Amino acid sequence: MTAVTTTHPPRSPEQRLRDTLDRLRDEVDAWVATASPDGTPCLVPLSFVWHGGTLLMATRRTNPTAVNVTPTGMIRVTLGPTRDVVLIEGEAEIIEGTDLPPPPGTRSRRSSHGTRGRTPRGCTCASLRTPSGPGGR
Repeated sequence: MTAVTTTHPPRSPEQRLRDTLDRLRDEVDAWVATASPDGTPCLVPLSFVWHGGTLLMATRRTNPTAVNVTPTGMIRVTLGPTRDVVLIEGEAEIIEGTDLPPPPGTRSRRSSHGTRGRTPRGCTCASLRTPSGPGGR
């Protein structure tokens, strides 16, 4: 028995951009790829927030993802299903948790939920902004 595959016509670049921005707004998890200076790859799932054209992801400063970003800044992020994946490549910047501004709509760090607005001790955020914006491949 053969599986039936439904194909859809290609989307226009404008539609792909709209779909990508919707994903960035609505989804919360992505696969993040980095490599060590000797070329050892690291691929991990991380939760993210899309804010002001920037992807923000948190991890411990000592985890390979954060360690690998430090020397070169190169990072690759993917989200979405296999047949409609969004691939974002760019340079990430490490921001120490203590240097993050309070979440939007809060008066101070203590007024937000979870960790009272603070990044847990030993954590850092990777900030990724692509020069031309996100695009799906």
